[in-house]
Amino acid sequence: QTATSAMLVPTVATGSVDAALAYATDTKAESDKVDTIPIDSPAAQAVQPFAIAKSSNHKNLDRRFYRTIARARQQFEDAGFHFRLEDSVIKTLENAKQ
Repeated sequence: QTATSAMLVPTVATGSVDAALAYATDTKAESDKVDTIPIDSPAAQAVQPFAIAKSSNHKNLDRRFYRTIARARQQFEDAGFHFRLEDSVIKTLENAKQ
């Protein structure tokens, strides 16, 4: 199993490891036990794309997923994420047949 940021932060908090690279959002729950050091670099950005398999039987899933994310935009931003979708993707999803 590949370790995720959310899995690594508790290992730092318990002292199992000395340090780990993690998303700032994953460190909030352990902020009383870990120190965070932001990486101030334009290259230190994580982009989380979403995709639906061409073979999926759920052809409208992409639009439904996008709408769900878009409705929660403020919650993502409040958690420290930057909400970004390319205009071409937004137009494609919004113009697709319902």
